[in-house]
Order: sequence, then structure tokens, then C-alpha cells
Amino acid sequence: MPGQFEIDILNTQGAAGTIYATFEVRNTSTSDCSENGYARLQMLSSSGGLLNTSWTNDNSLASPGPVHLPPGTEPLGAVGATGHGYFLVSWTDATCTAAQAERPRFWRVTLPTSRFQTDVTDVQSSMVCGGVIKVGPIKPAPYP
Repeated sequence: MPGQFEIDILNTQGAAGTIYATFEVRNTSTSDCSENGYARLQMLSSSGGLLNTSWTNDNSLASPGPVHLPPGTEPLGAVGATGHGYFLVSWTDATCTAAQAERPRFWRVTLPTSRFQTDVTDVQSSMVCGGVIKVGPIKPAPYP
């Protein structure tokens, strides 16, 4: 049964021209549910228009598997929260000019199992070279 969820960007960090954004997922319904696999992302402009987005699944830090998301968990961003899902999105910001980059204001996230969809506000002025992103699978703990 599809659940209702909250999704937000937990943090972003960068090194050597690669930016990493950790997205956090919380079940806000009254029923247990699970997600398994890779969220689909679409970058959106400040007006909600579609930006060029090309993504690939990234298994370099984790493999996909079912993630149990119980109801009634702590709010997003709570330190040590259990029962949340996390996925990592990465991109380069150093191999193109500003004119060749996409600058999303929102990320449209579609979860893989429930197909729940929501728009998440970008926390920084991200510059995504060529609109190319990598998406890691949803897992039950934040990525390292």
C-alpha cells in the first residue's frame, strides 16, 4: 500500500569537484511500508519547469535491498533517528562552465516502490554539470 512520506535533504558536502547530497525519507502514514531500490530524480527550475536531468544508478557505496519504514518515527533531521530511509545523490560541479550547468531550485523525487512523488527544495545553489547525476539506493542508515 503506498504510504505518505516526508523527504528532505539532510546534508550536502563536496570534495574534489564532486558534490554529495543525502536525502532522508520518513513515513508519515499510520501503516508500515518499505521501499526498495533507487529513487528517480528530476531537477526543476524556480518556476517548476523541467531541467535537463540524466541519471544513473550508483552501486559504489551500497546495494539495493528492502528498507522498512515504520510509522511514528522521529522528525527528519533528528540525530540517531531510526526507521528512516536515506539515499545519496552525487554530481560534478567542476567540469563545466556555468552556462553548461543546470541549477535546480527543486528536486522532484519519486520513490521506487510506492511511487510517492514530491518536490524537495534545493538547500544550496547547486550547479550540476550537464544535468548528470548519480543516485544511490535507499538504505536504512545515512551514507558515510
